[in-house]
Parts: sequence; C-alpha cells; structure tokens
Amino acid sequence: MERIGVIGSGTWGTAIAILLSHNGHEVTLWSAIPSEIEELEKTRRHPNLPEAEIPKEIRMTADLKEAMEDKDLLVMAVPSVFVRETAKKMRPFCKDSQRIVDVAKGIEEKTLDTMSMILKEELPMAEVAVLSGPSHAEEVSRQVPTAVVVASRNPHDAELVQTTFFNDNFRVYTGDDVVGVELGGAARVECGADRELFGQDGHVLHALELLLHELAGLDRPGAVFDQAYGAVLQVQGLH
Repeated sequence: MERIGVIGSGTWGTAIAILLSHNGHEVTLWSAIPSEIEELEKTRRHPNLPEAEIPKEIRMTADLKEAMEDKDLLVMAVPSVFVRETAKKMRPFCKDSQRIVDVAKGIEEKTLDTMSMILKEELPMAEVAVLSGPSHAEEVSRQVPTAVVVASRNPHDAELVQTTFFNDNFRVYTGDDVVGVELGGAARVECGADRELFGQDGHVLHALELLLHELAGLDRPGAVFDQAYGAVLQVQGLH
C-alpha cells in the first residue's frame, strides 16, 4: 500500500483518487478551496462526476502540507494553468527525491514549457514522471476500461507508478519518452481527439514544433518534428 497525495480535486484529480483508493492505497485529496473540500466530504461526490461515489477511505484536506507530508507518491492533478503556481506553494513541503507523477495536460503559454519542465524547475529535489493517454475522468471514475502511458527517464520510477495505478480496467504501459507523451497529451487537449490536427487548429502543432526545436537545439525543427510526430500520435491514440 502506497501513501499518496493527489494535488487537485477537479474531475481528473478526483477520478485518479477514486482509482488509487480502489487499488488499496491510502489516498489524500487536496484542494486549494476549503469550501470545495467541505462539499466533497459532505456529499462524497464530485458535482461533475455524479455517478461516482468517493470512497470514505479517501481523506480530504485544504492543507497542502498535510496532503504532501510522508507521502510515497504525489499526483499533480491541478489544471495546467495552475501547475507552476501550485508547485511554488509545494516547495517548502517537498522532500528530497519525492516521487511526483504529473497527470495535467498542456504547455505553458509564455514559456512553452511542458508540465514536467515546470515541476523540475520549481521542485528540483523531486523525481518527476508523467502519465497521459486517451482517458476521460468520467470513464475512469466509473471503471470503464482505459489505457495510458507513464513515462520517466528513470525506468524504475516508471515501473513503480505503473504498479501503483494498474488494475484490470486501468492499463498502464511504461516508456522513457517524457516529451513525446506530454506533447501528445497537449495536442489532445488543444485539438480534441475527434478533430483534424491540421486546418483551423494547425497553430497548435506549429507551437509543438517550435518546442521540439528548443529541446533538440537543432537548426531544422521540421526534421525533429517529423521524427517525433508519429510516435506522439501513436502514444496518445491520435491516429
């Protein structure tokens, strides 16, 4: 049994907390809004996940220190626009080599940083993995079969996260392509899996191409993008 703090009580954070609790882990769910925690404790249901009951074993808190203290794993589940702000608040309570798995999808608009880049910048003492894939909170909360990928540059960390999340209805595969998994997740958020990736949303892929250029430090971003594009689509179920 792992002691896990889920940082963010939106639909995705709540669905992940339910999943991990069903897997037998000790889960604490955090929100920055005390009234939200009070309502969740009272109803044991998220308003946007009405069919999913939150197990009584899940602890609720608006205290970030409580959510993080003595945890084997932290799950960063706040919306991507709040990842940097939340990570800054987490820093005083983050222990050395703290394992964090990011499940937020997106790219920071001003910096073009992925979520793992932000976490490594704001929480340099932590070990960061990313989990993403063609998944939906309402389905995961109802135990609808889902497949995702966890990526880490440390294979051992990826396997630990896989073991923690994996069950008969939530299949987790491992890899080391952290950037590819994150870019695929960001493309799904911006474009939607049911839209054409080009056309009116083509600017999203251009932004991803520029980011790959920065990461690779090469003069021809198009060549780098062409090599990564197929892998990104396959990992995220975008083709």
